[in-house]
Amino acid sequence: MKVCFDVCVVSSSLVLSYLFLGNFGSVGIGTVLGALCIGSTVKLIHLLYYRLTGNDVDLKKM
Repeated sequence: MKVCFDVCVVSSSLVLSYLFLGNFGSVGIGTVLGALCIGSTVKLIHLLYYRLTGNDVDLKKM
């Protein structure tokens, strides 16, 4: 879900930047890769943490 949201936000940024500025402005390859990879990386870390400790991360307590 997060990856989909991030990709939609970055895509919107790319389109609006191109429409108004005529180029992609400050939306670089790092932004695109971040949108694609950060959600998956967090999911992997959460899975590894659960398998190693047996505890689920409760973000509501944080």
